[in-house]
Amino acid sequence: EGVASKVYVERGDRVTRGQILVALASDVERAQLALAKARHEFAARKVARNNELIVGKLLSGHEADELLTELKIALLEVRSVQAALRQRSIFSPVDGLVTERNTSQGEFVGAEPLLTIAVLNPLHAELIVGAEHFGKIRPNAKVWVTTDDYVSGEHLGTVAIVDQVIHAASLTFGVRIKLANDKSRLPAGLKCRVRFAKGGN
Repeated sequence: EGVASKVYVERGDRVTRGQILVALASDVERAQLALAKARHEFAARKVARNNELIVGKLLSGHEADELLTELKIALLEVRSVQAALRQRSIFSPVDGLVTERNTSQGEFVGAEPLLTIAVLNPLHAELIVGAEHFGKIRPNAKVWVTTDDYVSGEHLGTVAIVDQVIHAASLTFGVRIKLANDKSRLPAGLKCRVRFAKGGN
């Protein structure tokens, strides 16, 4: 949660995996990081000043352990605040297209979605198939997909998932087709027809 200090994308923008999408206000975390770094540097200087005493075992075991533990804790505090600071930036988990933008700079960000990103490559065609075809469609089978006059031609796809449960009310089962779309020649959201290879019925 926080306040969006910067939104880097608009609806219609293409994004890549790892690209920063939204930055949240992080003044508090930056101040905490500066404080943690100062504590770590101070602990490191204390160890450096007492290094000869530690190596020569002129300090008690308790004192040496206290100095080294203080340095280790200070380093862990720096790493903890750095991790918290990284969480103030939201990155894209996928390559895709921004289809909705639900937040703007200065708005409070909570549990609601900030953006919707559609993955266009690969595309998935979801089929509803009659139960009489159960057992005839195999994963990895090649199929040809055509859309209803929006994009001409047939496009080669592969059976990715075949449901193993038949819906009792409709006597159908689901099949997912995976379709390469590296040049975004096909838009998402279209109705389509699928033709199975002759050998795969």
